[in-house]
Amino acid sequence: MHPRQILSCILAALALAATASAQVVNPTKLAWTASDHAITTRYEVGYFLGTATSPVQTASIPVASTTPVGAEYQAALPRPVLGAFTAKMKACGTAVPSGEVCSEWSNATEGFTLSPRATAGVRLVP
Repeated sequence: MHPRQILSCILAALALAATASAQVVNPTKLAWTASDHAITTRYEVGYFLGTATSPVQTASIPVASTTPVGAEYQAALPRPVLGAFTAKMKACGTAVPSGEVCSEWSNATEGFTLSPRATAGVRLVP
């Protein structure tokens, strides 16, 4: 193999590895297309590790906290846990007479990391 071909293979492998490991760090919002927003009372966000089928934690987003943006809805991303996750969402509504019912989990988001945010400032106190 020619040295130029070897270099091309190495550069392609490095570019692929950088793309595969890229994650969003500290996202602040979720965006989704709602199927039944008019009858939904809240959305539930699940935080999943890797390919897990059950979330490590969930958070609730009331419909009143969502904002329509074009054909999507957006809301602040709750930050109940720190770590590397994917997120999935359920739509929940009230059914008569059985109470609340929720959809299945949505497809997962891309990977993201929630880490502690920097402090606003530090000062010395006498």
